[in-house]
Amino acid sequence: MSRFAKQLLGVAAVAGILGGVLAFALEDENATAAGLELRALGLVLLAVALVLAAGAAISSVGSEKGEPLDVESTRTITGLVAVVAGIVAVSAIAIVTATLLGAGDNRESTVAITTSALGIISTFVTAYLGIKATANTSDKATAAAAKMVDKLTPDSSGGGNQSTDPPQGGGGK
Repeated sequence: MSRFAKQLLGVAAVAGILGGVLAFALEDENATAAGLELRALGLVLLAVALVLAAGAAISSVGSEKGEPLDVESTRTITGLVAVVAGIVAVSAIAIVTATLLGAGDNRESTVAITTSALGIISTFVTAYLGIKATANTSDKATAAAAKMVDKLTPDSSGGGNQSTDPPQGGGGK
């Protein structure tokens, strides 16, 4: 694991512990500091810790020899990171907003926000999986077409369907 990944994991651990304490261990659930509810801040810190830990895990992906990843692996990882970051961001916003509104008189607003957040998350995941499935199918079709072309075209050694050898026997002068 690289030094950067280790540092990222360290920051994620600190953010996670601090977020956990603020979100779940405070005695006063309505504690505020500088106009922010500490519970909501803790939940956001937990989400940040998850993103940082995912970043550390992704940065350590690669070959053991330190060679760069191929294009397809990089596309897969970056697409997954984008989806996870979007889900975490929408979830954090929904959690903070629902926490700030509370469950009292604003139940309808809380339900609307939660429902909207789940709709956005399901759209993210569906779009990612649909694009990934289409890309995989396209890659397989391209590989199959290339294989068929290789079967149908003669190779340069003369062993294909058409012979490049001169005719045998005497048929001339």
